[in-house]
Amino acid sequence: MPAPAHDDVLAESEAFDAYEENAAKEIRRWADGDPSALSKALRLLSKPLDWAAERSATESAMKEVNERIVAVLDSLSEASTWTYDPEHVLGRARDDIDLADTASLADLRAAPMPRLDELARTFFTENTILSALEGGGTGLGGVALLAADVPILFTINLRLIQQVAASYGFRFGGPRARPLVLRVFSAAVADTPEARQEALRELRAAGKAAARGEAPGTDRDDIGVAAASSEGTDPEGTEGTDTTENQSRVLINEIARNIAAREMAQLIPLAGAATGAGLNYWFTSATAEAAYMLSRALFLEHRRLQQQQA
Repeated sequence: MPAPAHDDVLAESEAFDAYEENAAKEIRRWADGDPSALSKALRLLSKPLDWAAERSATESAMKEVNERIVAVLDSLSEASTWTYDPEHVLGRARDDIDLADTASLADLRAAPMPRLDELARTFFTENTILSALEGGGTGLGGVALLAADVPILFTINLRLIQQVAASYGFRFGGPRARPLVLRVFSAAVADTPEARQEALRELRAAGKAAARGEAPGTDRDDIGVAAASSEGTDPEGTEGTDTTENQSRVLINEIARNIAAREMAQLIPLAGAATGAGLNYWFTSATAEAAYMLSRALFLEHRRLQQQQA
């Protein structure tokens, strides 16, 4: 197992209050912890389903599902421009979370973290239920609807990632954010300490880049790895950051392999709807947790560095 990635990301800081210090501890436990009980149970239950699916589905169907997942992940930089509306997040912050003076995403970075955690969690249930209902419906329709399930499922989860990140004042939009979004998906699907720690390393570089490049009075909502890799003046700030296309390709293939076999279980006669709903619920729940923990880490790293620069 690699060395823990959170030592620098979540180092103790005078900039943190008691709530933020506790949040940092929660993120450390998440990063270093074993796979969740739900994930372990799903893996155990999915083994006979995977075996049956492989025998009830054709090789071409498996290839089609895998290719569809890869195609969806390849198009993330384009999809991220239309799946999410930051004004929806800002409206919810003003109307439901008592952050009435919030005019932009950047304003959220100065808000109390308990309010931001509350805001981020409001997006969990609606997305998990939506994905479960969608998975149950497409699970009834064989290969054709199974292939259709993939882009819908990832669209729901991409929007969820963006909504959670925006709750802390950051916009994951466009090609710059693609590696970060892939890291969230990878941490969610793999559900291993290695995947979660690699994702934290990615967020560490992004948080450093955002804090370095932000001048007082500016409204820099977008965040990604390009800013970190282009600095060139702080090697420590970019250490461990995966930004090349080859590294993205590895992540895409790993995510596709993890999801494709489970998606194929929806082809089992009489089990498709229940399996589809359960898989989509698990995937979206895991995405929500990963996005939540990683966005909180990004927020804390950004706040710590901003305080150091003040």
